[in-house]
Parts: sequence; structure tokens; C-alpha cells
Amino acid sequence: GAATGDLGTSYRTRHPVLSDLGDFFPATLELALYGIAIALVLAVLLAFSTTLKWPGAGVLRAVLFTGSSAPMFLLGILGLLVFYKTLGWVPANGRIGIPNPPDGPTGLLTVDGLIHGRFDVVGDALHHLILPALVIALGPAVGIGRVLRSSLLGDIDSDYARTARAKGLSEAQTMARHVLRNSVGAALSMTGLQIGLMFSGVLVVEQVFGWPGIGQYIAQSIPVADFPAIAGVTLM
Repeated sequence: GAATGDLGTSYRTRHPVLSDLGDFFPATLELALYGIAIALVLAVLLAFSTTLKWPGAGVLRAVLFTGSSAPMFLLGILGLLVFYKTLGWVPANGRIGIPNPPDGPTGLLTVDGLIHGRFDVVGDALHHLILPALVIALGPAVGIGRVLRSSLLGDIDSDYARTARAKGLSEAQTMARHVLRNSVGAALSMTGLQIGLMFSGVLVVEQVFGWPGIGQYIAQSIPVADFPAIAGVTLM
């Protein structure tokens, strides 16, 4: 049974569901990891720029808030229309455009490319990753950025921040070296929550970008009523 790791056999692929999940999961994991990384960078930029009132902070805030409020599938379609169809900057779909990418050991193409010295694979994988990862990052970036900004505003006038300024540190240096360190705890808690929410978004985004991950697997299983596969994904 499921408790022992036996999820049954897929009606569609005729393979054990656990084996299928092992084949599809690395693609989903890699996309989610890059999405989290981009979300953290954007969250820090959002929190710092709005707290310190940097030039352009209003534009960044407007873009992130607008993007985070739109459905992910719509963001994905708009992203493809702009960055693929109009500008030609990114590929339309898929995970890799180079034949014979390295097979293993991790299933993460950027990592496996580095391990095997295939920097062409790393570059091409990143080229395919950037747009879908950015789409799934916008929502979490705003959520984490809001919490981080609130924490920064609470600590910016603390005694240790005043002491740092008295020692000659600039406002940005004070924020980066002292205030951020004490504010990161609340942001990490929000990050954990956002990661869980992000995985549901990843499954939707995979459909838009033809990403060969768990989202594609479940989307192909539902029309043919492949109940073992559907149950296996649900139990993940």
C-alpha cells in the first residue's frame, strides 16, 4: 500500500507510479528551487528599496504587486507573448533545447551539467528556467517582502542601528550588516509558508510552459482517469 511506498501502477504509462514520480519530480524541484531563489532576491530588493526610499522603488513595488495579484497562468501567457513571441529572448517551452543532456546523478539539469562539465547544458537550462521561475516567484516575493519590510521598519530606529550610524556606517550598510540580520527571522517563517503555496503554483505554470514535471504528469493522467497516478501526486 501507500504506507510502504507502493502507489500502484499507472494505467497510462504502465510503470509504477513511484517510478514515474521519480522521473518527473526533479524537473518540478529544479523549477521550484530557482523560483524560491528569485523570490528571495526580489523580496530583499522590495523591502530595502521601499524602506530606504530608493529611486525607482515605487516602480518596483507596482510591478511586483501587480504581478503577484494576477493568476499565474495569465502571467505565464503574457510572459510568453512578450519575451518569446515579441522579443525572442526566451524559448517557448520545454526544459532543455540541447540534445543528449547528462543523465543524472541528481536529475537537476543545472547541477548535472556542472558535475559533468557541460556548461552548454547549464546555460541552456537556465535560459529555459528564467521565465517560468520568475512567474512563480512574484507572489512569494511580495509576501516575503512585506513581512521583511515591516520587520526592518521596526528595527531601523533601534539602539544597535543608531550605534552603527554613530560609528560612521551609511544607512544601507547599517541595514545590511545589522538591521537585516535581526529581521530575517520573521521573513524565514513567511518563506516556509510561501514555499508550500509555491508548489501548487508550479503545477499550473508547468502547463503553460510545457515543463516536463509533476504538473504535466498529473495533467496527462486526469483525462484518462489514471487514478493511481492522481492519488500518487495527491499524496506527495
